[in-house]
Amino acid sequence: MKFINLILIFIAFITLSCETPTDSEIQIETKIATLIWTGDPATDGCGFFIEFDDTRYKPTNEKLIYESLETPYPTIVEIQFKNLNEKIDYSCGFSSPKEEKAIEVVTIKPITIRCGTTLTIIKTDKDYYALDSDTTINLEVINPFSTSVYYVCSGDIFLVELQNNIIHNSWKVHGFEECLAVKSIDSFEKAGFSIFLNNEFINLSNASFDEITDYRLKFLLYNNQDSLQLLSEELLYSEKFKIVK
Repeated sequence: MKFINLILIFIAFITLSCETPTDSEIQIETKIATLIWTGDPATDGCGFFIEFDDTRYKPTNEKLIYESLETPYPTIVEIQFKNLNEKIDYSCGFSSPKEEKAIEVVTIKPITIRCGTTLTIIKTDKDYYALDSDTTINLEVINPFSTSVYYVCSGDIFLVELQNNIIHNSWKVHGFEECLAVKSIDSFEKAGFSIFLNNEFINLSNASFDEITDYRLKFLLYNNQDSLQLLSEELLYSEKFKIVK
């Protein structure tokens, strides 16, 4: 009888030791991470993703993340989270369900650098530009990664016209040789690219040029770990700006 009791106790011990830890038992971790907004799932977006340690995660409680972080460029954040060590299913609009590694966000806040400016990836040098034959938009690209990388623009760069955040017109931009140059950027440092709005190449006759109209640049930015090896490509938008004649 004693032997049977010992066996039962041993089995109970093994069962308890193999149980999955409860939510309250999962350790809260803190990381510097990249927050990526891919658009509203109701309109074919996939919501938020969080990247750190070369791994992409899907938060299980996205509603905790501020709407102000729903930006078209990555944001560097300090995040406290629980690694659930499982995968979560998610959908992008009406597409088939996908899965990604899951984390539960506890707190999240954007990291600020240099005079309190929130770290973004594409910044313009002005809020408005007067259009003439020499108009140049200088872009500041900030490396949000913990290692040095090379950046280069692709050849498909567009000037996008927005009214109430809805695209009304789009023009392909030419004359940007400097943008095609591969540039090395250290971790959390920045480099500049120039985009030329040359009237000889861009027909802006149907542009609005009014107070309610915003413009931004849309292009692919290639991220490389060396000058020859492609690491990733991202469709990015610059900050909004005005154009006046």
